[in-house]
Amino acid sequence: MALYRAALTYRSYHPSYRVENPYPDEFVDQEGTRWRRLPPSQQELGDYAFVGPDGEEDYATIEQMLMWDIRPASSQEED
Repeated sequence: MALYRAALTYRSYHPSYRVENPYPDEFVDQEGTRWRRLPPSQQELGDYAFVGPDGEEDYATIEQMLMWDIRPASSQEED
């Protein structure tokens, strides 16, 4: 999260700097939740969509996901 925030701060001083998204376009997190990146036309809702525990689709920004410590599940099982 610190690196992402640092990049945002740098971009505020250098607008042409591109901040890279730390997440893939679609992934499953360590708790089994599927995340998908929203197209630019829907990003007023957030950056990613996911289905919450109540079964309803919800939205989150990259900043929220970093605060919630969302991480893609590794492709290998950990012992």
